[in-house]
Amino acid sequence: MTAPATAAAASTATATVTFTNNGGQPAASVTQVVTLATGDKYKPATGIVATGSTSISSPDPTTGNVTVTYPTQPSLAAGTSTPYNISFTVPGTASVTTTAAITTATGEPVTDNNTSSATTSITGYADVVAGVSGLSTMNAGRQTGIYSLVFANNGPAAASNVRMTATLPAGVAAANVFFPDGTTYPYDAGTGIITFPTVASMPTRDARFYRVSFIAPVLPEGSGVTVQNAIVTDSQQDSGSGSGTAPDNASIGATINSVADVASIVTPQAGTVTAGATGTFNVTFINYGPSLSTGVTRRVLLPPGLLNVTASNGGTYDPATGIVSYATCPDLAPNANASSTVAFTAPARGPVTATSNMNDATIFSGQSDNNQSTATISVTPVADVTTTLSGPTAVVAGNLATFTVLTANSGPATAVSAATAVVQTVQLPANLAGVFASNNGSYDAPSGVVTFPAIPVLLSGATIYNTASFAAPASGFTATANVTTATAESNSNNLYTAPATTSSPATTDQANIFTKAAPSDKNVAPGTPVSFTITTGNNGPQAATGVVQQVSLPVGLTGVSLSAAEPTPRLPVWQRSPSARS
Repeated sequence: MTAPATAAAASTATATVTFTNNGGQPAASVTQVVTLATGDKYKPATGIVATGSTSISSPDPTTGNVTVTYPTQPSLAAGTSTPYNISFTVPGTASVTTTAAITTATGEPVTDNNTSSATTSITGYADVVAGVSGLSTMNAGRQTGIYSLVFANNGPAAASNVRMTATLPAGVAAANVFFPDGTTYPYDAGTGIITFPTVASMPTRDARFYRVSFIAPVLPEGSGVTVQNAIVTDSQQDSGSGSGTAPDNASIGATINSVADVASIVTPQAGTVTAGATGTFNVTFINYGPSLSTGVTRRVLLPPGLLNVTASNGGTYDPATGIVSYATCPDLAPNANASSTVAFTAPARGPVTATSNMNDATIFSGQSDNNQSTATISVTPVADVTTTLSGPTAVVAGNLATFTVLTANSGPATAVSAATAVVQTVQLPANLAGVFASNNGSYDAPSGVVTFPAIPVLLSGATIYNTASFAAPASGFTATANVTTATAESNSNNLYTAPATTSSPATTDQANIFTKAAPSDKNVAPGTPVSFTITTGNNGPQAATGVVQQVSLPVGLTGVSLSAAEPTPRLPVWQRSPSARS
């Protein structure tokens, strides 16, 4: 097998093969093949012309080898030879090796000469090139898009000892360089250079591809930076390049966009406050940078209608919308804040939720999740239980005197206590006789205090009343009423003092008045009219003077009307003063 020792890339080269029988007898069933190998499956030999062959194979997908097959000879006489010429287009690889092989069905004493090879080194010029593509803008302090780097040899000859690098903008730290394809390559933060693996031989039309991204440097708005790559080979590239050491470069320019990351954080000073007390939210408006934030807008959303709202740092509350507005900040430096404290009077019912929001005119590069924040303060409602006490201002010693105690919860909360709940007490004179307290109330003679059973729950707007009746003492007195609850109150001064009661001595002129209340129906549906007939009489023996009728009804009733009948002759002196509490 013979072939040219060298051949220029893209030229036509011719190899010659001679198949010979060196033995002393004919060789039977002789096969003859030639293989052309370039060492690169992507760059096989092409343009093959092999006169006398029976077939030329397609390149092997694994090796790129091409096999030329010649006719099988039934018999090759001793001492005879068969020559063939093979021509091909020289590829842009380092070399082409042609290998001839002959076999026979006849036994052979010598077989090491059954194959023969010849290698042709490829000469000519390499043409290495570099390219880079990517976005023309970067956001300061944020990860860039992916930059694609390509290093190729356009040939026609192979390039040897190919070195490839990329240079990033100054100031990019090693920890801020990312290779999305998974393999990490050496990076020098001082020079900004990434070094990729050296290729011993890069055939023509071969290429290497790499991708990289990085955290863009923090520079002023509009600053220009460059991403570039370079390729170097020891091979001569063209007649004007001398030793071929001049690198081929590519670059792409990019403009820096300023980026700010503004955030708002709202937190309560206390998670729970009592209705009527002061609730406070601390609101932080901050720029995490890395760039200056411009045109900053801030606001806090509260429930409408709150009272006594104050907001430091220039905040103004609109009770109609609930929005606390602030003047626009022209600029906010990185890590600077324009925070505010928002205070208000806790309403009767809660909770109170504050939502803060912050925006600016600077690019935020997707960092918007922290622009808004929400916090809540729970409000503990308070009750306001009040009590009144009514009774006669003049009594006759020994006669029955009755005092009525009325308690209401003005709210807004329900007055509740699992222990003492709502408890009514009435202070009467000590050591009275014949004391009767409604609803199983008890009278403590030494102290004169009447205590009524605890009411477990007294709803807002609801009322309860009880009475205490007793034989009037000989001396005048002043009765008081009080009420207690375990629920916090907006006004805990619940003591009520009734007008003073005078007592007259008992006389033989005694009357015996009575009163009855009879409903028109004991079972009625809501909204149905109902009437009560109040009958007052005097069973004597003496006439009763200064008789006053009083009717106590539940609060909040509607459609209340009063009518009266004339007194009978049994009541020569009769006085009516009905009333309804509503």
